[in-house]
Amino acid sequence: MNIIDIRNYLTHRKIRVLEVNPDTMYFTEIRMDDGRLFLFLIEYDLESKQERILINYSVDDARYLPRCHMFGRTILVVYENGRDAFWVYKVDKKTGEEFYSGQFNCVGDFDSCFMLDEDRILVYTVPNAETAHLFSAYKEATGSGRIVYLYSLEEEERQLIKNEILSRADSEQLYTYYHGGNTHLLIADSSGTDREKEAFFENSERQWHSLKTHSDAIWIIPCAELFLSIEKGEMEYPYTQVISVGTEGWARYMGMDSTSIYYRYKDFKTGLETLYSHDKLNDEKQAAETIDWSEQGGNVRLAYHTKNAKAYKITDDEYAFTIEGAMRSRLKAARIEKKLGEYFGCIEDRYVVCSFGLGEEEEQEQEVYEYKYTSLYDVRTDYNECVQGSCTIIDSNLILY
Repeated sequence: MNIIDIRNYLTHRKIRVLEVNPDTMYFTEIRMDDGRLFLFLIEYDLESKQERILINYSVDDARYLPRCHMFGRTILVVYENGRDAFWVYKVDKKTGEEFYSGQFNCVGDFDSCFMLDEDRILVYTVPNAETAHLFSAYKEATGSGRIVYLYSLEEEERQLIKNEILSRADSEQLYTYYHGGNTHLLIADSSGTDREKEAFFENSERQWHSLKTHSDAIWIIPCAELFLSIEKGEMEYPYTQVISVGTEGWARYMGMDSTSIYYRYKDFKTGLETLYSHDKLNDEKQAAETIDWSEQGGNVRLAYHTKNAKAYKITDDEYAFTIEGAMRSRLKAARIEKKLGEYFGCIEDRYVVCSFGLGEEEEQEQEVYEYKYTSLYDVRTDYNECVQGSCTIIDSNLILY
């Protein structure tokens, strides 16, 4: 485990880590000053512990939200304020040079986006007063109340997506990965939360109308085939279906590694939850581990980690919780006192990270916690330490900020 400490003891930092390398880390930081919003793109040298501001942007309207992603040497920045336009910038992460900028108009108002690569962005929009009639026609064709376009930055054009699966998905349900010489798109289409779907199954099927769909599914498609289908205006795309589940259970994406995609499936009738692996090369699936929920107590829950496709079983009591590996984890049971905070994550199946905040009730309306704390517990040595500051986990790195 590696601890990266970029805390500022004078103020709470609002950061998002983009990339961690052996010698450098890249992150964004948002600051507010006199009603202006500032976005900083920062390179951090892990050896010298020095920060270098690559570039910064500022806007007068604090409603503008910056979204950033890294593609190789390029940092892609999208600015939007929920209206009918958005702005895109490309920055060289080594030099800090801005080598592209462009403004794009939307049909309707900007809702969310997913950056496929440094040139293509999927943009989801919602209706406004001027475009409501267009969304009605689109919904009849796709079943989605939002419109999705593929924007090409290089060609400065957009293409309408008519496919029901992709138009129905949320941007948070999209993932890309590189395998076999091609970039692929994975769509983790799910209906409701775990608890919502199971509660509806147990209570009454009449409640299903409140979910956008009754089924869960995971789909994958090579991006080259995706772009070709969009260009042709097709409604059906050549997806590979990893799994599809109706009202009898749920399926949830769990993450991936270099060879496999992982998902968990629960059968509501049997109470069995199983982790499966789906081979990226030959599409074969294999059951890994199974949990029988009928044998678990009411104070047992699973903490899922989609970054590394692991799950941990957490058993709560009044003063502590016990954690042990449940899926793709060999962590042996360890009891951790709740004074260290709520479970946040686990690194290398050894270091358990907890967090808690003080003063949140006073600052809740501004969504700012005056005092945040991060605790680290080593299950092998029983060593624990608590420091002031927030945290995030990237691979085997604990970043304090």
